[in-house]
Amino acid sequence: MKVALLDSFWSGTANLLKSSGFEVTSTDFGSDIVVLRSGLHLSAEKIRELSEAGLKLIVRAGSGLDNIDLEECKRQRINVVSFPGANKQSVAEVTLGMMLLLSHRLGEANSLLKKNVSVNKNDLWGETLAEMTVGIIGYGKTGQAVADLLTKVGVKKIKVFKRNTLMNEKGIVEFTTFDDVLQSDLVSIHVPLTQETYHLFDRRSIELMKPGSYLINFSRRDVVDHEELIKHLACGKLGGYGTDVINPELDSTLIQMDNVFTTPHLGAQSESVHKKIAIEINNYLNEWRKSFLHV
Repeated sequence: MKVALLDSFWSGTANLLKSSGFEVTSTDFGSDIVVLRSGLHLSAEKIRELSEAGLKLIVRAGSGLDNIDLEECKRQRINVVSFPGANKQSVAEVTLGMMLLLSHRLGEANSLLKKNVSVNKNDLWGETLAEMTVGIIGYGKTGQAVADLLTKVGVKKIKVFKRNTLMNEKGIVEFTTFDDVLQSDLVSIHVPLTQETYHLFDRRSIELMKPGSYLINFSRRDVVDHEELIKHLACGKLGGYGTDVINPELDSTLIQMDNVFTTPHLGAQSESVHKKIAIEINNYLNEWRKSFLHV
């Protein structure tokens, strides 16, 4: 069977698949299986084209399926599988790094120094993360990994909102309402992009946030309404914004703001993470091929 690798993966991925008897290519047309990450989009038109050429399975190396037209996959009877969770620790670590960058105002200080601005450290009072109330929106594998890291660095108050499941457990981690989480000193987003979460952080949500608080988005760009975000950053309602999911072409204004700090989707850019995902995908494809050939 022919497997198309449509993005950059762990360097040993192709050889691993070849050792299992798969033919590996970088061309999607005519392949039985395509493997992709979040940077590529499979539209309905593209899926129909690939289906006619024999596509049987789409593998998403990572979490989130918003870049694949799932309805068209159903119509074409193409199976879709993802591998969430393998990158949870890597994303959680980068999220923690962004939290520290914002809470201690490290990013602002670095920007000022690079501009040759005379910096008075007394103008850059930050806050110890351990003394802040941190809110987490979305408590899947990544959200839980973030909470675990926060407890290990001494954060004493973590508020969590998990869609469809609201538990009354209290302690360091308190499960509470969405609006209550917005009252945290720092709010970190870890939800998939769906119809429900599109512009989840709109004008209402952002205005409910604590004045001067920080917002971090490591989920998907469109979970946040960027027009409202820019307005509230410019007026000082939000103290800062950190994100790993930004579109340089659409967000050039946002990127240039002094209280915005961005990275180009580096949360899962870890050699060990992608090696683990490659092994999981290879194991899955071996089992899938067996079941497919025996249908």
